[in-house]
Amino acid sequence: MDMRKKLWMVMVCLGLILGLVAVSQAGRYKKETICQAQEALKTLGYYQGEITGTLDASTTEAIKAFQKEKGLIVDGMPGPKTRKALKAALEEKKAKEAQPTEEQPTAQPESTEKPTEKAE
Repeated sequence: MDMRKKLWMVMVCLGLILGLVAVSQAGRYKKETICQAQEALKTLGYYQGEITGTLDASTTEAIKAFQKEKGLIVDGMPGPKTRKALKAALEEKKAKEAQPTEEQPTAQPESTEKPTEKAE
C-alpha cells in the first residue's frame, strides 16, 4: 500500500474508535441526568432544543460551550463537575433575578387643571 492509503486507513480507524468511545461515554449517563442538564443549559441560554434525555450533538455542543466558559475540561459530557457547575450557575441566576431592582423615581403627573374661562 502506498502512504496515502495507509494514512487514510489510520484516520478511518481513529474516527471509528473515537466514535465508539463517545457512544459508550454517552451511554453511561441516565436519561434523568441528561434531562436535568438540558433543562439547566436551556435556562442558562446554552441549549435551544427539546428536553429529550438524549445526549445528542446539540446537547453535547451546549455542554461544551458551558464547560469552556466555566473553565472546566471540555468533553461534552455531563459529569459530576459539570453538573455541580450547572447547579451553581442556576443558583446564581436565580439570586440575581430575586434581587430587587433599583426603583426609579416615579414621575409626578403634571397639573390637569383646565384654564379658567372668562365670562363675556
